[in-house]
Amino acid sequence: MTGARRWAPLLLCLLQSAPGRPLLAPPQNVTLLSRDFSVYLTWLPGPGNPQNVTYFVAYQSFAPPRRWRRVKKCAGTKELVCSLMCLEKQDLCNKFKGRVQAVSPSARSPWVESKSMDYFFEVEPAPPVLAFTQTEEILIVNATYQLPHCVPQPDLNYEVDFWKEGTKNKVRSPFHAPPKLSPLPHSPSRSLCSSPSKPVPECLLQEAFRACPS
Repeated sequence: MTGARRWAPLLLCLLQSAPGRPLLAPPQNVTLLSRDFSVYLTWLPGPGNPQNVTYFVAYQSFAPPRRWRRVKKCAGTKELVCSLMCLEKQDLCNKFKGRVQAVSPSARSPWVESKSMDYFFEVEPAPPVLAFTQTEEILIVNATYQLPHCVPQPDLNYEVDFWKEGTKNKVRSPFHAPPKLSPLPHSPSRSLCSSPSKPVPECLLQEAFRACPS
């Protein structure tokens, strides 16, 4: 019995050194993160892995055929984040998820998958960039936002508040009609997931206020 215990560590070492057996700890906290109309796969290093570890990333769409596709721009990356936007054969109208694997010159880890994401229901919009133009009576507020080149023009709504500098009493826009939303450049309206038309990368939101006397 004592002899068996003596050989157990050596046997375990030989098993771990067998060809094809994963030796690296898998990446941790693999998460799909949405920010500014884009989606990123993020993760943390596996505990105890060497410094020369790199990572490979793949994604899978829930639309058939459901197969994993490598993300070429993140193959062998040393970063802990990979953009999953505008990928080859990616369909944003269906749920998708990502996975990541740690690799070293002599070993690799198991793949670790993220939870799935539904882009058009879960994506975080980017804050608009505001520009102001004032005449004697009218204040015009222009808000622009930039979309990834593969995203169709979304049907966005927005709210406008204004208040006097130095006060905290915000006032909602007094206009009852829907705000003007005009793409730059102009393109016809279309259903997000039913038309192959070229997407519009930038849009202008415009609202006009009657300027208050100072």
